[in-house]
Amino acid sequence: MGDAQAFPLVASAGLFSLFLAFTFFKEYVTVILTVYALGLGTFSTASMIAPAVDAVLPSWFTTASVSFTLPTVPHIPYVTDPPSEEPEEPVVITPSNVVCFLLSSVFGVWYYLEEHFAANNVLGMGLAVTGIEYINLGSFQIGCILLSGLFFYDVFWVFLSKPLIGSNVMVTVAKSFKGPIKFLFKKPECDVLEKGAECFSLLGLGDVVLPGLFIALLLRFDEQRQPGSRVYFYTVLVAYLLGLVATYVAMMWSEHAQPALLYLVPSCILIPALVALLRGEFGELYKYSEEEEEEEGEGEKDK
Repeated sequence: MGDAQAFPLVASAGLFSLFLAFTFFKEYVTVILTVYALGLGTFSTASMIAPAVDAVLPSWFTTASVSFTLPTVPHIPYVTDPPSEEPEEPVVITPSNVVCFLLSSVFGVWYYLEEHFAANNVLGMGLAVTGIEYINLGSFQIGCILLSGLFFYDVFWVFLSKPLIGSNVMVTVAKSFKGPIKFLFKKPECDVLEKGAECFSLLGLGDVVLPGLFIALLLRFDEQRQPGSRVYFYTVLVAYLLGLVATYVAMMWSEHAQPALLYLVPSCILIPALVALLRGEFGELYKYSEEEEEEEGEGEKDK
């Protein structure tokens, strides 16, 4: 829970550091971060498409494999941790992994050569799906604390940073960072060659991943509460959609960039909570914790 409370502060420090880096060392930082994000996006996209590719390819592509063990770093007293007694798990590569990487590399090369918004969105989708897959909030309370903190984080860096610092930090970083860290949506009847970036509306990757973690949590709560049920999952999906619509309407009305979490956080938390209250399950939802389930499962195994 402490990590969830500290995350908005850590994110703020990272965002402001990026802003300073883009302000004073834009050329060097842009190249380094773009290459890093592009490589990460390519591998994440390969991981995302793996289930679909495995379903299409013959079984040999998933069963045949080559494995190797990465070299270990020599133990240096007071610098590295002592060597573990458990053997290192080998890295396993299958022909299917190679096919997935080659397919995702097409989008990586396409983005590198043309910075096309479609390639950007595919790589961004890979990053978002992989992030939601590997990060677990742990409990409903932690999810509420994290999203609530990010609500104020988003509002501050979009609305209040310009009066205090003289520049909109969030928008500056989002537009300066050339990499698949945002989703781009082309505005209708807009000439990209003439107006460039002005033809696109953008949605930050964090506005997808962070609420996505909460949505995944409620999906697991549904499964724990009643296997096969999707009541809270569909509820929070509709809530997320309503939050996006509200963001778009506010942006069109104000003709100003909007912090998406300003609208997404209240809808994603309050609407499922209201449904739980009406169903008499709010207490169960509020106390839901996956950490307790894991501890109980480990205790049963020990017995």
